Amino acid sequence: MNAEIIAPLLNAFVASTAYIKRSVDGTGATAGFLMGTLIYLAGGPWFWTLLILFFVSASTISRIPGRRGSVGGSVPAQLRGSRRDHVQVFANGAPALMVALVYAAMPGIELGVLFAVAIASANADTWAGELGVFSSNPPVLITSGDPVEAGRSGAISPLGLSAAAFGAGIIALGYGAGHVLIYGMEPTAAAFAVLVGFGGFVGAVLDSFLGATVQAQYQAEDDGPFNDAPLDGDRSRKPDRGFRYITNDMVNFLSGSAAVLIAAFALILLR
Repeated sequence: MNAEIIAPLLNAFVASTAYIKRSVDGTGATAGFLMGTLIYLAGGPWFWTLLILFFVSASTISRIPGRRGSVGGSVPAQLRGSRRDHVQVFANGAPALMVALVYAAMPGIELGVLFAVAIASANADTWAGELGVFSSNPPVLITSGDPVEAGRSGAISPLGLSAAAFGAGIIALGYGAGHVLIYGMEPTAAAFAVLVGFGGFVGAVLDSFLGATVQAQYQAEDDGPFNDAPLDGDRSRKPDRGFRYITNDMVNFLSGSAAVLIAAFALILLR
């Protein structure tokens, strides 16, 4: 059975399972199917396995009861639930998809590393957001160190940062195992795996920095908590901080893309 048949069958199964498990809504399932199929066709089973590792890891950690955020970042519960929609799926997966498409045109071991970095960044941010809000230490704004409410965009905590490192590490281990299976125990295997973990962690930290500096944030009342979307749902309203079109999803895309570029520069230095 060739890849053109296997890819849609596998991704239809994964997308339908995610929908049934309420990890994604209908649009998210469709987006996941399309993205997963393209990644399988472009990068082969290894790329797809890393994508599924992220999906399983993120879906598992997202089921922990409690308030969702990002390394900071919260979206009011009434505006966005725990089910991912197509915008969230593409925001988290687009950097990896772009690398996979380049890999399809000119395969190379370095592009495999960059793909893994993009996946690691998304997983690190997810782990940080889901676990960081449970920190016993008050989170602080990454740009100033001032204490802020849990879940605010741009907030960091020791637990959130540790979770980010762990989430990135999961993908780094998956990458390392795949690298050894495909290329053998050659000298760069460990260095590339470390770069994947480091790049993923950097992506999560960049997500917090962008969340604190340029992401749109709204207050329902003076001195009230900041949210990633207006509580009244009026998205035409001018944000109290940041820029209207720099949403949490855009920040996810930008931070993942930046992590890939930083890792690419590191690969150039390692040559």
